[in-house]
Amino acid sequence: MAIRIAFTNIKGGIGKTTSSVALSVGLAQRGYRVLLVDGDPQGSASSNLGRKDIARYSLADCFDGIHVTRVIRDTEIKNLDIIPSNLNLLNTIKYLEKSERRVDNLLNSIIDEVDSEYDFIVFDCLAFDNILLTNLYVAAQYLVVPVKLDKHSLEGYDYLLNKIEIVRADLNNDLEIIGVLPTMYRHTNLHREVLESLKKSAVGELLFDTYIRTSIRVEEAPFYSESILQYAKNSTSAIDYNSFIDELLEALDLA
Repeated sequence: MAIRIAFTNIKGGIGKTTSSVALSVGLAQRGYRVLLVDGDPQGSASSNLGRKDIARYSLADCFDGIHVTRVIRDTEIKNLDIIPSNLNLLNTIKYLEKSERRVDNLLNSIIDEVDSEYDFIVFDCLAFDNILLTNLYVAAQYLVVPVKLDKHSLEGYDYLLNKIEIVRADLNNDLEIIGVLPTMYRHTNLHREVLESLKKSAVGELLFDTYIRTSIRVEEAPFYSESILQYAKNSTSAIDYNSFIDELLEALDLA
């Protein structure tokens, strides 16, 4: 059975997609079979891997009855496949929210069809609370919460915890936060202070020891449809993401 990990935060612009793509690529480079599920209508994860194509099947089609094996696409990275997304997913969200039947477990059922083919299934979640996010949480096992190091780092965190508890109570009691990942770190007094305050906050025990330093390479990589681990494997950000992956595997007793 695959280990399922979702990257989530109610806030956007905090490195969620960059992190989910980096984890997927890094695990694949380590020899694990990985499926990345792009759960965001913006399709940024798909674009970052060169697989955003409005004319091809996408996650939205899975909800419309197209079998998931027809939607999965390979990538240029050995061992890494993707279920891409695009703006068609917005119509799916509208349809699901109007449905009179139970629809919160649909994605889990879709992923179950191919679960045995992979070692890891990684979900890149959208930054809005709706029926699609519920589906993503029901399908996941572990949550990684990226947080940008600024004065609003924990804005929305209590809301996120409440959402998780609702899903745990009613739909997926195996769901848990495996860690909080500080991102976009700069070696400034302000960021050092924010990081220290996070360690002393309610999330302190959940913080990964690794924090992701920012670099211009992270911003450049998507323009070349590559992960930071491909585009600039020796950059500080890539080094940090590899450290994060090592730490995550250790937390999963796979190191």
